[in-house]
Amino acid sequence: MGWGTCLAAFTLQAIFQGSLLPSTGLSQAGNITSPYATHIFYIGIFSTSVVASILLEDAGRAIISFFATYLLADVIIYFVLALPGYVGSFQYPQVLFKSSTAFVLAGTFPVPLLVELVATITGIALAERLS
Repeated sequence: MGWGTCLAAFTLQAIFQGSLLPSTGLSQAGNITSPYATHIFYIGIFSTSVVASILLEDAGRAIISFFATYLLADVIIYFVLALPGYVGSFQYPQVLFKSSTAFVLAGTFPVPLLVELVATITGIALAERLS
């Protein structure tokens, strides 16, 4: 639970700061922030995944936990972004639900997924080496 919550928090922070905005090809929205914000996001999710997989100390459990964590983080991100539509404080909730889905996909796939997977494998290797 903590691993997924941390990954969701890092991703939401990057989305709210403007460094993980979906690209439409027409806007310069991705150029709003410093490139260092994106690097800090990737370092954060990498280090969180390494530490979590070191603490698990089992390759099978770490890989299964990685996929469960990825799914949990996606669900948390979606509900945080779509919450105004669910509570009725947004006039057009269907638009918000569609855009929340786009933000979840842009914020967690494909590069963050690969970074988290490599970090999990790195953590497994470090756990085996340290034990």
